[in-house]
Amino acid sequence: MCAYFCDSITYNYHSLHFRSTQKRLQTIITDICNYHSKGDDSQLKGILIVCMNTLMAKFVKKWQADGLIPKVPEGNITWYRSRLTRGVKVEGNVQIMLCGPYIPLAAYHHKVMVEQSGGTDKAKAWDYAFRKSNMVSEFINSSSRVKDPEGNRDSYIYCLGMTKQEVESFLDVNCSMYHDGSAQPPVIISSLTTGVTGVDFLTATKLFEGRTEIAEPHKHIPYLMKLIKANSYFKAKGCTEAVPLSQIFRDKTAEACDAVAKNLAFIKQLGIRIKKCNNGGMSIEFQDDKKLLIEYIAGSCCLENSVEILSQ
Repeated sequence: MCAYFCDSITYNYHSLHFRSTQKRLQTIITDICNYHSKGDDSQLKGILIVCMNTLMAKFVKKWQADGLIPKVPEGNITWYRSRLTRGVKVEGNVQIMLCGPYIPLAAYHHKVMVEQSGGTDKAKAWDYAFRKSNMVSEFINSSSRVKDPEGNRDSYIYCLGMTKQEVESFLDVNCSMYHDGSAQPPVIISSLTTGVTGVDFLTATKLFEGRTEIAEPHKHIPYLMKLIKANSYFKAKGCTEAVPLSQIFRDKTAEACDAVAKNLAFIKQLGIRIKKCNNGGMSIEFQDDKKLLIEYIAGSCCLENSVEILSQ
């Protein structure tokens, strides 16, 4: 199965002029490469990086040369409409895509002006249709390089600088073949939070890999991602009080509760404690480690002694 992992922010070539953007992309690329190579540099040849254009590819190749990202073979750093994205067989099953394909606004003006006969509005409609069709074609062509035609292995496509809405547009998810049953819709995984990091991408990856234990993977993974992130956040803050899911998911609380209720066994395996509330809601339960230790010691000696031990 193939999965598309989406970002929470949109980038273009000009975004690379900001050091903060470069640093973020370098960190995420490094996290993804390290996870899939498992510390073996020879496995990096199975990772393909596709950039918006040749100028962006030069940035990435320089990062690689300067040691700012792992040593992915230079030949595996390419761009839309290159030889590697036009049907050539590519080894590996991991692809990192930096931004979507870009078609200049004026690319089809000449064709529109020749063929249009209904005035400005119709010309604009034709122009949009040509550009949209071209971008969809380029994205699907490029993102299909690491897919296994036999479907025997998983493929991972990380869409950096592209939100879920953009990826859905590039994959043309509203196409009739996905709704009439003639084709399976693509698996698109996105975070419910902003500021997606490399850790978030890897969390999504691990949940995708463990999808057989998740009730409805396509629907529930985003909620499990946010649950895991919230659990880590409140633990790091030393929280000892139960945190309602309504505080974490806000207007998506009902959907979150449904996802949690259907995956309680899996969530328990993750080490997350879920408490059902009297009002029908749910919360993440935390316990103070000192309190647990006091209870343990109190079972074999007096409480005063246990408090004294903890204070030492």
